[in-house]
Amino acid sequence: MTVASIELFRTTTGQRLHIAECPHVLGAILIAAGVDDHATLELCQWCAAELADEGRTYHDDIESALLDMGAPRHAVAELASHLRTVEHDTVFVPFSRAYVALARQGRSVAWAGCTYVGFRDGRKVLLPGYVPGTGKGAEVATAWGLTCSRCWTQRSLSGECGCE
Repeated sequence: MTVASIELFRTTTGQRLHIAECPHVLGAILIAAGVDDHATLELCQWCAAELADEGRTYHDDIESALLDMGAPRHAVAELASHLRTVEHDTVFVPFSRAYVALARQGRSVAWAGCTYVGFRDGRKVLLPGYVPGTGKGAEVATAWGLTCSRCWTQRSLSGECGCE
């Protein structure tokens, strides 16, 4: 499967291209990537691994895949019932164990994390306990201490420096 044959998306403020199943863009408004986007934006690392089929574990049934992913046992039945609403021929868990995906003829049709189910047509089911992310990763501290006179790096607010 080549990147050129896959439909890629970007968010309104994003700096990377993603496949629809990417957990980085769950819940975000997705815009189909245009020619300029393909030329200027990099593919998300998670999506690149997904498209390369790196480390997938295939399963015969949805429940065993959900347990392999680490879904809470009390949520397995509900997640599986939502996933069963789509026609599929493949069930797999990627190396990251971040989600379970269902595919039909090599194309993902649905995927689930521990507290959500997403579908290729854009529908999403959010289970109790779902916590939306910002898609921006962890906050980076913007306040720093003084510059160290020994190694010339900026100290933390506590005044500590690694060279001491």
